[in-house]
Amino acid sequence: MNTVHRDTPHTLWSTDLAQPPAGPPLPIADLLLAPTQERGPTAQHALLHALSLAAGGARWQHSFEYALVTGLAAVQTSEVSETSEVLALVALASTDLLRGAGALVALDAAGEERYRWAPGVQRVSAPAVSGGVACFTADARALVLLDPASGEERASVKLGTSASLSAPALADGVAYVPCRGPHLLAVGWDGKVRWRFDAPERGAVWLDKTPVVVGELVFAALTSGAVLALRAEDGALAWRADVGPAGKRLSPPVADGERVYVGARDGLHALDLGNGCAAWTFLTERRIVAAPVVAGGVVYAACHDHHLYALDAATGRESWRREVERRIEVAPVLAACGSPPTTCAIVADRGGALTAIACPLDAEELETRARSLEEADCSDEERAEAWAAAAQALADLGARERAAACQEKVARWLRQPVIRLDVQHEGLVLDAWTRLQFIARNEGYGPARNLIIRASGDQFQGQVMATQRIIRLEAKGESADWLDVRPREYGDSVPLRVSVEYQDLSGATCVCEQTIYISVAQTETGRGAGQTRHVRLPATTHVLSFDRLSPLDFERLCLWLVEGEGYVRGEHLGLAGSEQGRDVIAYKRAPDGEELWYFQCKRYKSIGAKTLRDEVDKYLALAEEKPHLRPAGVVFVVSCAASAQVREQVGDYCEQHGLEHEFWALTELDMRVKRYPDLLQEFFNLAL
Repeated sequence: MNTVHRDTPHTLWSTDLAQPPAGPPLPIADLLLAPTQERGPTAQHALLHALSLAAGGARWQHSFEYALVTGLAAVQTSEVSETSEVLALVALASTDLLRGAGALVALDAAGEERYRWAPGVQRVSAPAVSGGVACFTADARALVLLDPASGEERASVKLGTSASLSAPALADGVAYVPCRGPHLLAVGWDGKVRWRFDAPERGAVWLDKTPVVVGELVFAALTSGAVLALRAEDGALAWRADVGPAGKRLSPPVADGERVYVGARDGLHALDLGNGCAAWTFLTERRIVAAPVVAGGVVYAACHDHHLYALDAATGRESWRREVERRIEVAPVLAACGSPPTTCAIVADRGGALTAIACPLDAEELETRARSLEEADCSDEERAEAWAAAAQALADLGARERAAACQEKVARWLRQPVIRLDVQHEGLVLDAWTRLQFIARNEGYGPARNLIIRASGDQFQGQVMATQRIIRLEAKGESADWLDVRPREYGDSVPLRVSVEYQDLSGATCVCEQTIYISVAQTETGRGAGQTRHVRLPATTHVLSFDRLSPLDFERLCLWLVEGEGYVRGEHLGLAGSEQGRDVIAYKRAPDGEELWYFQCKRYKSIGAKTLRDEVDKYLALAEEKPHLRPAGVVFVVSCAASAQVREQVGDYCEQHGLEHEFWALTELDMRVKRYPDLLQEFFNLAL
């Protein structure tokens, strides 16, 4: 069954190139290279666009006359990092048979041409680079090997069949060449043909897609809808699997160490690497023609239904999906975009729009990202939000010790207290009053104010007991207080719930709770010796997990906050319960009357500037139709961290349109909610 994970990833940036893509983009250094082709039946020129990976802005363009781009590859010029640079290899096929514009061109990161291999051929296939060799086919009849750093030709091998424009696959000194026919060639870099595989099908059946090599097997896709596993040693057929509707073309195959993945007319299919048996199938309404990408246990599949799907590689279960404006016909790529760097899946749709989609991070990645921000140029709030996200993800996995360590980092960057309690007593006896001593130590980074310790439990008389209020407990300070308790049950492990309530520097109310288990004797003769319980409590319960609220509850919470923060006549706009968020409008008192403010409430795990700019555009468009709804400002209420870059870009955009703005992102939202005990009780079941 295909199930949808509701934590939709956000768009980090999007750029419209206004021309359809000629192939998948290529990350190189801090750039993204995207080939496009002019529109129209007489179009003959190709463009290569260089965009900033950080924000999608244009850096440079390179035009290729009377040619189309058949493929790109990146190459490192040297193994010595001090002298090495990255070059982009651009393969071209001529669009004018009289000009012979086929070539392999090497460009540096500035777009300058370093060398050009162009011996007057018509077509150069997509290149492949491995082991210090660049490999491609020329005019479908020759396999060419170049030194990728210098462009010096090393060898040219004549082929006995017509090669396709897809890149060869390279492994262990052998090139596996896809063909315009039912053939696959294995050619050594020494120029010798190792073997040729001929499919038994009759008619127009080709093995024209780039194969993939894993260990001792070569996997290739037939245009008749079959995946073949061939032995790399001799080309013998190991297994064959028919995939999808009969007779329909497949995408190029990709593989990891366990499965081979291929797109078909009915969706994405995963096959067992060893025997070709179906591991799982993810069905889609439209075809998948682009090669999927597999990384980190996730398969990214781009579909004609306008969606990029992220699937669990082991099960095929859908983790998330993202819709773009037009259908996707070329493979996505993964790259680090933005600042701080965020792993993104970048897709190019048929209309020429390039979209960088920030991939949701797992617990390990969140922890690594938070660690990378420790010395980065960012705010303390950003560091705290990153550690809070890691703490929550680890807590969800049951990794309590690691979650607590992350939570302590949150306390450090927000200068919060971290409270440790020592609970001491002389032994407890059934129905006898005993004094418990609580020694509160602040091992954190800021003072705790108005601190109260409570003990509660159905097994104790009175059920709830509280100490006197400690007005201020400084960092590294300690204070002692006592509670008299009377057990109503006996046993080796009688539960007593201990909680600490206090306020931090922001004024937010924090509640820390933990159950301890105390030995209670039935009679005085069984009273135990003096005992000490060390109870380490986090700085807060945790940064509140807003994504656990239902969409409707998050909307209600936002409306309560709006009214509690001094705005009046708050009301909802839009559809209730939307995963994309629901607007609130409210009025703010001003010297000359009341100002209209919009609140955009987004229950996301991550957010990008483009998403929020789109919301501003929506408000402005509404104001053009209904001038009385022109806002004075916008408050972005988001249940995730908002980076300094996002805040700056959105702030500049609001300023350009004469709008004030505020962010209530994860940290701010957490602090605001904790000022209201009734909200903590209502939405998070945290009683003060």
